[in-house]
Parts: sequence; structure tokens; C-alpha cells
Amino acid sequence: MANSLASVSNGKLVSQRALSLLVEQFPFLTSAYSDFSDASARKGDVITTHLVTAATAVGYSTTAGYVAGDRTQTDCIVTLNNLVHSTVAINDDEAASSSINLIERFAASAAHALGKQMVDTLLGTISAASYTSTMTVAADVLSYRSIVSMGVVLDSNKVPSASRYAIVSPNNKASLLNDSSIVANAQIQGDAIRTGSVGIVNGIEVFSY
Repeated sequence: MANSLASVSNGKLVSQRALSLLVEQFPFLTSAYSDFSDASARKGDVITTHLVTAATAVGYSTTAGYVAGDRTQTDCIVTLNNLVHSTVAINDDEAASSSINLIERFAASAAHALGKQMVDTLLGTISAASYTSTMTVAADVLSYRSIVSMGVVLDSNKVPSASRYAIVSPNNKASLLNDSSIVANAQIQGDAIRTGSVGIVNGIEVFSY
């Protein structure tokens, strides 16, 4: 293998700083995963976690007392068969020819590569066919009313209200930022106008990708 390092020779005037890495941001990853790292596992291992079904309360019986009810949980299988990596290798000649810390410099690039692969894999599993309840919004016209309607669909399907989020296209994010119901709202207009971040709308945190 051979890295392409351009000009890093100690015989030239080379800045120790690099320009910002031109990469996408993946902030929604923090909302899109469950952490099972407390379970020691290796590649190819299968981890079984569970989805617990909600129970139903029943009346007290004067003859039988508190009768125990059956409970149900469903296996959710996670197979560790999709491990990815981004490995950097700097040989002695490359390291000796420059005073730049090349490993540290390429660390951000490696982090981005891993993040992008995670996002591509995650979004590749999502399709309308996988869900019984869906909602269609015309392209580039996402609005506050649309986000409220999303909340209705989630509520109707008994989705917990905590940690709800939406991933929208850049154009749909722009539609939200142009919606006066959002940017004219005194409670959230500071963030939206100053930073371009939509933030939390109707209990749903909005991310763009």
C-alpha cells in the first residue's frame, strides 16, 4: 500500500495545521442506537435482547385474590456480522519525513468513514414496506403541521414520547426554517435563527441529512 501525502517533507515550509475536513455530520446517531457494550462479544457472536409486551391490569377477585397474569417478551436477535473499520498505516519513511503527526491528522477522516458507514447501513434498513403505519409528506413542503401529524401517528401507535426524532432532507429542513409557526415562536426562534438548527418541534428532535 502507499499513502498519498502530498507535500509533508521536512525540507519544505509545511503548515502543521490542516484545513477543516469536508465531511457530513451525523448528530442523529446519538438518538438512533441502543448501547449493549456491557455485553462482551466477538465478531460473529449473537446477542439476544428483548422487546417486552405491555401488560393489562385486571380487577381484584374476592374469591381468588390477586391472580397472576402471564407476561410476554419477544426475542430481538442482534448478530455481530457487520463489523467495519478504517485503519491508518504510516510507515517509518513517511513518519520520519515529516514533523506532522500524521496519525492524529488522519484520525478525523477515519472517524468520519466509520460514522458514514454506520449511517448508510442504518438508513439502508428503512423502507415504507417495513411499517404498517406511514405518513406521506410532499417533497420540500415539510411544515409545523406535518411534524404535529407525525406526533399523532406515533401517539396512535403507542410509541413512547421520550427520545423521538426525525431525519429530514436539507430541503425539508429549509421548509421548516421558513415556517413562521417555528421561526416566529418566541420559545425556539433564537436557536433556529442564530444556528440554523430546527431543534425540538412537538416533542420530535429534527435532524437533517
